[in-house]
Amino acid sequence: MTIVLTDDELVAVAVEQRSEWLGNLPTVSASDAADLLKASARGYRSLAVRSLLSANSPGDSRLAPELLVAVGSAVGQRPLLYVHIADASDPLTVTGSSIAVFSPATKSSDTVTVVVTLASGINEIDILKKSLAASSARAFINQIYLEGFGPARDSDALEAVALVLGTDGTDVLRVTHGVVRQGALVSGESEAVIANERQLDEFPSALFTIL
Repeated sequence: MTIVLTDDELVAVAVEQRSEWLGNLPTVSASDAADLLKASARGYRSLAVRSLLSANSPGDSRLAPELLVAVGSAVGQRPLLYVHIADASDPLTVTGSSIAVFSPATKSSDTVTVVVTLASGINEIDILKKSLAASSARAFINQIYLEGFGPARDSDALEAVALVLGTDGTDVLRVTHGVVRQGALVSGESEAVIANERQLDEFPSALFTIL
C-alpha cells in the first residue's frame, strides 16, 4: 500500500521518533532550525487530521501502525540508493523529482522503503522487494541515458544523478543522453564534492544492486 506524505508530515514523523529525515525535502530547509520547527508543527496538525497520529501515553509511539511500517526504519538513515534530477552545473543539489531507497529494518529482510519525492513536496512511500526497488531506480536513470529529457525546457542543462552507498564509500553517476560519468563522493572543505570522475563506455547496470 502506498502512503503519501507531505514534506511537513515527514519532518513531524522524524521528530516524533526523536530523529531527523535525511531524504529529500524540497519544500523545507533542513539546515534552518526555524523552518524545521514550523514544518514539524504543520506536519503534526496534518497527521492528526488524517488520523495518522494518536494521543497515546508519553513514551508510546503515537504514529499509526501503517506509518511506522512504511517510514519508521527510514527515519535517521541516509538512503542506500538515491536518484535525482539536477542542474548539470550543480549535480548534488536536487532540482526535480527524486527516488530514495532506504535499508530494511532488519538485515534479513528482503524488502526496503522506497520514497518517490516530487518537486512539490509530495512523497509517495512504498515497501518493495530489494530487486524491484533497484530495478525501478535503474530504469529511471537508464531512460535518461537512452532518451534524454525530451522536449523539457532547459533539458540540455539537466542531468540525472545517482548516489549509491557501498562498503567503500558512495559512488556518483551523472547521466545525460548517451553520456554517463562515474565518480566518488568525498568531503570537501565545506561540503561534499565529486572526485575522480571519468566517463564510462556503457551504462553500469550492475552498480544498482541492493544487498
